[in-house]
This record gives sequence, C-alpha cells and structure tokens, in this order.
Amino acid sequence: MIDFRLTDGKISFADGLVQYVDGAERVRQQIEFRLSLFRGEWFLDGD
Repeated sequence: MIDFRLTDGKISFADGLVQYVDGAERVRQQIEFRLSLFRGEWFLDGD
C-alpha cells in the first residue's frame, strides 16, 4: 500500500509531483501521525 509523504503535516511535492511513501517509512509516518493526535497536535484543533 502507498501513502502520501508528509513533511510538517503537509503533502510533499518534488518537481510538481506528489511524493509517496511505502514500506517501513509509511508505517513510521502513520505511527507518528496517530501519536500526534494523542498529544493534541491535530490540525483542526483551534485551541
């Protein structure tokens, strides 16, 4: 399975093309994202 590459919470582009991640880097990115939700760093949180 493939996911978008995120850099500072934003989708990464290189030469105008979306970058993707797969494998171990994808799993790391998903874990990091989910842990940030628990820390209260959700991008829609106004507080």
